[in-house]
Amino acid sequence: MNRRIREFHVEAAARPGVNRVPGLVRDCGRPGAVPTTHSVQDITCTEAADLVLFTPEFAAAPPTGAGTQVVLDASGKVVSVRARGGSVPAGGTVLQGIGAAATWLTGHAVVGQHLAVGESVVNASTGRKLHLGAGDSAASAAPVLIRDGRIDIDAAAEGVVDPRDLSYSYEWANGRQPRTMAGVDGTGRPAPGDGGWPSDRRQRGLHAGRDWRAAGRGHDSGSAVTPFGVGAAEG
Repeated sequence: MNRRIREFHVEAAARPGVNRVPGLVRDCGRPGAVPTTHSVQDITCTEAADLVLFTPEFAAAPPTGAGTQVVLDASGKVVSVRARGGSVPAGGTVLQGIGAAATWLTGHAVVGQHLAVGESVVNASTGRKLHLGAGDSAASAAPVLIRDGRIDIDAAAEGVVDPRDLSYSYEWANGRQPRTMAGVDGTGRPAPGDGGWPSDRRQRGLHAGRDWRAAGRGHDSGSAVTPFGVGAAEG
């Protein structure tokens, strides 16, 4: 993934999304999301009030629908306040709001004036801002397999299984599957050599893959590296 992941805030507005359909939140995990505010893998939640920033990286026309759209030029000056749709101007951005976010945009965006759009990336665990360089990227992985040298898997808390519905991701989580793993060292940096684990590919008649615990046991527990399950890899 080459695109840098950003978290934007527009003055006092709620944190908007970036380059997605307003009201739809893949993997959930946002305040006000329905049916859950917790992170849940491969589930799409909805939000009645949502604010989304579109950049030229979106490479398509912003979606149409109910709500308000504000077009900003490269300097952040408001070019237009209108219904949703149209295009992202070269070097500029588009803000779309639905529900209360649309009301906020209508009350704050004035053609010819500047609307401040800031950006920050925050460590959710510590609340501290992270500084990303122009060449930095971000990726997600779950669940954590080992903490402090011991197997410590909480897949439910990380949103990759639902103990109330064992049909959801149960076989992927608990069955023997091809696995890809990555790790971070004690400073939080990616471990060299892909964490020291090759992908666990399925080999017909020889190897069906591993479940998460077996994947954790296959790691050197004396290492300072914390491994994460990234996904399944067929081979």
